[in-house]
Amino acid sequence: MYNFNIAPESHPLNSTGYAINSTHIALNWSSPHESDLNGILREFRINVTEAVTSMLTQYSTSPDTTEIIIGPLHPFYIYHCTVVAHTVEGGPSTAVISVRTHEDGKSSD
Repeated sequence: MYNFNIAPESHPLNSTGYAINSTHIALNWSSPHESDLNGILREFRINVTEAVTSMLTQYSTSPDTTEIIIGPLHPFYIYHCTVVAHTVEGGPSTAVISVRTHEDGKSSD
């Protein structure tokens, strides 16, 4: 039975991240278990914080999207990222996913 007035009890699962190239990173995750949602999943919110400046940028995706490519970013910077599932409110976030963009001229093969 769902309680439609509270946030999910669990964070998104299996969260990972990696650098695509010097200006883009990718994050992916799985939805929390349905029994932990406490309602209808409305979106995922992704928080990306630049390590040097602590500048926070937020993104959101539809509930059926479990991957995002983020950019353009600065080359060879570290970004700390979290993902949160939202029903009527946001639930707990994933553990921090730290990803460093590649140096200029280098990319993932």
